[in-house]
Amino acid sequence: MRYSGSKDRFAKDIIPFITRNLTDDKVYIEPFCGGCNLLSKIEHNKKWGNDKNEFVISMWKAIKDNKWLPQENITKRRYEYLKKVSKLPISTKDKLLLAAEIGYVGNACSYGSAWFNGYAKYNKKRKEDHIKEAYNNLLKQIENFKNIQGTIFTSCDYDKMEYPPPHKCVIYCDSVI
Repeated sequence: MRYSGSKDRFAKDIIPFITRNLTDDKVYIEPFCGGCNLLSKIEHNKKWGNDKNEFVISMWKAIKDNKWLPQENITKRRYEYLKKVSKLPISTKDKLLLAAEIGYVGNACSYGSAWFNGYAKYNKKRKEDHIKEAYNNLLKQIENFKNIQGTIFTSCDYDKMEYPPPHKCVIYCDSVI
């Protein structure tokens, strides 16, 4: 998924370091999973993705449970509506799909893939459709997500997570602060 700070372009270099000590009895953990650009490529049966952004995690949970996929075209009007709604508390189960949409649109459909950083519209000069590109990229990522069903998604501060003992996990930390 288009995500600010994504390390997708470095995945082929980073993954060997991550998987070197990753055995079947260990949990792979990303405390700052965000767009899951690395997490989705790790072939392992026990994965844990966490991010402080509850909307992004709602999106991954909804995708994992086969309850939601993004719309192909997000209009500027819908983008602006979701930006306003994202500032309101969304905690009821009925609003899970709205939270998932906010998680997707807030990053993938925003300029520079930064959280609601302006609508990433069609660039006439370069003939680039950023919304369609984001949609196609996410669908491809979902299709190739290694063991999404064996992945646990949580949303909290990384220092509030209850990690397994060091010999029972491999943790990859990457955060843009």
